[in-house]
Amino acid sequence: MKQLVMAIITLLLLVPQINARDRHDRTIIIENNTSFRLTYFWVANVGGDYSPRDLLGRSTIRPYSEREVDVEDYSGYCMYNVLAVFEDGEEIFDTINACEDLYFSVYE
Repeated sequence: MKQLVMAIITLLLLVPQINARDRHDRTIIIENNTSFRLTYFWVANVGGDYSPRDLLGRSTIRPYSEREVDVEDYSGYCMYNVLAVFEDGEEIFDTINACEDLYFSVYE
């Protein structure tokens, strides 16, 4: 009986950690697996409540590099529209689930 109680307590202590990403952690890693510099990374929640934001600002992501960014806009949304723009003018439009996806990867 004592072991059962300890197992339940342990499980209850783990539940908040399991759901921690569901709160407001909207951090993703952008992987640029191309030979071109990623110059803009625009995001906006799918609800359209906020204007798109360029998360790279004045910086870029070099070819075959990655960068961690926080897409959080405190709207409560998990789904975000993404527009990635490269130095050669190529654009990639996609939708990500920032509550579940840890990576946004682009390839040539």
